[in-house]
Amino acid sequence: TVKRKVELLFRDEPGLPPAGAAIPVEMISGAWDLVAPLAGARRLTSRIPGAKIHVMGYSGHAGAYTRPRDYLAITIAALKRLV
Repeated sequence: TVKRKVELLFRDEPGLPPAGAAIPVEMISGAWDLVAPLAGARRLTSRIPGAKIHVMGYSGHAGAYTRPRDYLAITIAALKRLV
């Protein structure tokens, strides 16, 4: 049911990599995101050791669609850091 799905979605804190796992984490957040606000993304980033956040200006929740060139540049740069 919808109620059970919503309960499952909000029951627990989001899963985070274990401390010392050395898992590279980079987030892209829109400055004007109302669905997943920037403040929440920053809080989540601060809880993950070594995580980086990239803020796309003039962008809401669908930055990959509304600002595809900026999103692509951020994504390619992040992928290059993995190599």
